[in-house]
Amino acid sequence: MPPRVIDVHTHIFSHEYVPVVGVLCEYVGLPRRMTEILAALLEALDQASGSGWVRGTLDAHTADDLVTLLVDRVMVDLDPRATRMAHGGGPTDPLYKALMDIEGFQGGHAAPLAHMVGDLLTALAQAPEKRTSAVRAVHQHRFGQALHGFLGKVVDEITTKATGVVQCLSFTYLLYGTDTDIRDALLDRAYNPGDNVQRFVHHMMDMEYGYPGYPAPELAYDVAIQRASALFAGSGGRLLGFVAFDPRRSDGLAKVKSAMTLGFTGVKIYPPMRYRPLDAREPLHTRLVGLYDWCTSDDIPVLAHTSPGGMQAVKGAGMNADPGPGLKEPADGWQAVLARWTNLRICFGHAGGEEMENSWTGQPPYTTLPGWDAEDDNAWNSPDCWPRKVVELCAASPNAYCDLSYFQGFALDPTRRQTLVANLLRAMAVPGSYRFSDKLLFGSDWHMPGALGETSATLAALADVFSHPPLKSWSDAFFYSNACRFLKLA
Repeated sequence: MPPRVIDVHTHIFSHEYVPVVGVLCEYVGLPRRMTEILAALLEALDQASGSGWVRGTLDAHTADDLVTLLVDRVMVDLDPRATRMAHGGGPTDPLYKALMDIEGFQGGHAAPLAHMVGDLLTALAQAPEKRTSAVRAVHQHRFGQALHGFLGKVVDEITTKATGVVQCLSFTYLLYGTDTDIRDALLDRAYNPGDNVQRFVHHMMDMEYGYPGYPAPELAYDVAIQRASALFAGSGGRLLGFVAFDPRRSDGLAKVKSAMTLGFTGVKIYPPMRYRPLDAREPLHTRLVGLYDWCTSDDIPVLAHTSPGGMQAVKGAGMNADPGPGLKEPADGWQAVLARWTNLRICFGHAGGEEMENSWTGQPPYTTLPGWDAEDDNAWNSPDCWPRKVVELCAASPNAYCDLSYFQGFALDPTRRQTLVANLLRAMAVPGSYRFSDKLLFGSDWHMPGALGETSATLAALADVFSHPPLKSWSDAFFYSNACRFLKLA
C-alpha cells in the first residue's frame, strides 16, 4: 500500500442536510409515496449518537441483513413507546404513524391503533422479565408482516432501478445516522488500519434549490455550515471540509466567505443541481463571477463535480458539468471559466467520469460519452470524451487538478482497469504547459452507494496500478503530494 494517502473526495452528510425525499426519488429511483413512507419510518427511529445504527448498516452484507436490521430496530424502538400507546398517546407518535402508513401502502385495511391497546396493557402487566418480549410480540403480530412486505418492495424497486441494491439501501440507511457517527465511520471504518489514509476531505452539498416540488432539507444552510464545522473540529485534524455554493442563493458568496472563518478549506460546486459553471442566466452569472473572482484572488480551492452522472436533480442534469465544447454551449463551461480565471485553484471531481449513454434526451440515436472507458484513440479523441477535455484543462492551467473518485468500477474490474491504465497513458501524452502527473488526485466518494464497502479494495487495486512502470513514478504524487499542493497543505 502507499505509505501515505489523502482521500480528497468524501461525504458525511446525513438526511438533515439534503432534501432526502428528492434525493431518494431522483437518485436512487424509488417511487415518491414509497420514499415518503420509508423516510418517515427511518426518521422516526431513535438515532442518538452511538446507537449502533451506522455500525449495523456497514456490517450488513445482504439485502436480507438490511431488512432484518431495520425490522429489529423498529421493534426495539417501539418497546419504550408501548406505555404511552396503551394510555392513548400512540396515534401522534411518528413511528406508529409510519407503520400505519405502511399497512395502508400494503393494501390492507389499517385497523385503528386502539384495537391493540388491550393486548399492550396485558403485555405491560407481565412480570418485568417477561414484559419486553410480550410487548414485542404484540407489535410483531400487528406490524411485522406489513413491514417485511413493504421493505421487500423497496428492495425489489431498487433492484430494478439501480445497480447494487445492498449499497443503495445502505446509503439510504446511513443518511439516518447522526452526522457524528457518519464522520466517525469515515475516519475509522471506510479503510483498513494499514491503508495509511491520513486525511479526508468532506464536501458539503447544497441541494435546497435542486429539487423543486420536494421538501427542503431540515437544516437551514447556515446551521448546516455550523454543524459541519463542528465535525471538522472534532476530527483531530484528519477531516477537512469544502462548503457548498449554489448561485441561486442571493447571499451565497457571503455565506461561503463566512464559512472560511469556521474552519472550511475550500468550496464545492455541483452543476447537476441544474446550473452551468458560468451560467449565462442572471443573477446566477454575476454570482458565479463573484465567486471565481474571490476564489482566485484569495487562492481558495474549488472542487467541481465533473461527470455526466452523479446525484442529478433530474435525469440529464449531469450534462451541466460538461467541461468544454461538445454537447453543451462552450461559453458557459469549465473551459470558459479557466480561460478567464487562469489561476483558479480547482479540482474536477471524477475527472470526466465513466462511459454513459445520454438516453435521457429521449431522441435516438443516442450519443455515448466514452469517459475513462474509451477503448481506443478515436474514442479518446472524440469531442464527447470528457476525461480528455479535463486532462487538457489540467495540462493548460497552473492550478487545475482532477480526482479519480467513484472509480471502484474501474479499479475492481480487471478489464476496465486495463482500459483505465491505457487512458492514463494517453493522458500522459496530452501536450500542455503542465504535467498531468502533477495534477491527478485520489478520492473515493464515500459514502455514495458505489463506494460503500469498496474503498479499501479500490485503494489496493489502484495502488497496484501505480506500482508498475510507467505509472509507478506517479504513485506518491497521485495518492498524496498532489493533494497537498491542491489543498495548500504544508
